[in-house]
Amino acid sequence: MADFFAGHTPPRWYEEAGPDHDIVLSSKARLSRNLAGFAFPRSLTEEELVRVGQRVGAALGKNGLYGDFVRYDFESLTDTQAAVLCEEGRFRLREEFRRAALFVAGDGRLCVEVNSQDHLRLSSLRGGLNMRGAWTDVDRLDSALEDFLEYAVSLDLGYLTAEVDAAGCAFDISALLHLPGVSLSGRLEKISKIISDSGFTLDGLPAVKSCGAEFFLVSGFSRLGENESDVMKKFEEICISLVNYEREMRHLLFEKRGDFLEDQMCRAFGILERAKFLTYEEAVKLLSLLRMGYCVQGSLSASWDKLTALIFRAMPAHIRQRISPVPGESGESIAERENRERACFIHAELKKTSLG
Repeated sequence: MADFFAGHTPPRWYEEAGPDHDIVLSSKARLSRNLAGFAFPRSLTEEELVRVGQRVGAALGKNGLYGDFVRYDFESLTDTQAAVLCEEGRFRLREEFRRAALFVAGDGRLCVEVNSQDHLRLSSLRGGLNMRGAWTDVDRLDSALEDFLEYAVSLDLGYLTAEVDAAGCAFDISALLHLPGVSLSGRLEKISKIISDSGFTLDGLPAVKSCGAEFFLVSGFSRLGENESDVMKKFEEICISLVNYEREMRHLLFEKRGDFLEDQMCRAFGILERAKFLTYEEAVKLLSLLRMGYCVQGSLSASWDKLTALIFRAMPAHIRQRISPVPGESGESIAERENRERACFIHAELKKTSLG
């Protein structure tokens, strides 16, 4: 797939101005479905997996709701290409993909994962706290596909899924939040327990978990007897409480340590603007600091969405796909070239940005 990135549509949520976008970067809704007459993917033969993929592809081509879907077959992707899709939030990398594929709608928002844990996983990513919009996307597509596909359904259990606990409406949701205020105030463990007691989880974003940056996923799923509205209502209440608490913590931090934080922001901007090499660990922590400062004080001419996009477009696979795997004349290692390319990329994006 030599033209993979030439025809690839980046996610809209990177720069989508949704509700409470200063705290909530994205909202994701996902439905899991399986086809009647087939075992779950892990138990299918290669031929059966191919048939599942063909049926889903044909149904997506017929529904006519979202224009053409771009298909990515995982067996044809390089490790870097698959990692880019993972970094974009399209899916999570697993040890084994057999005849798995990802269909992405023309607008880059809707995705259909085929032959992963279930036959189909329909998902939508929206910018900001917009769970209702993401749910509307997947519900509409699900209804359209039901005209062409026969789902595995039980009168007692609802939609059947590979994970028994997910049966029922087979719905799960998540939101990506930027919580530097909660983290720096030392309240993270307490907040995590409150969320856990409410039936949801708070965990570091896998892609940046090891970097020490304050990006967290709040996630949960429906249980037997719950419908999508019940889950969304509880989830939104948790997220709104988190948003309000994070804003309170940020303002307290700036009231008590405003000069120190502004100094740290200026230093961060200087490093990002002038460094020759930047590891992702360093870049994401500095961008996280700038994003918090901008959202509180608006002291940068760069908008929050540009900083958000930079955090993800500077990720390892995103940078790796920009450079040739063949070492250059300078004798730099691949890691050094990635760090140089990341620094150059961030320089270019910040070129018209200045501290006010």
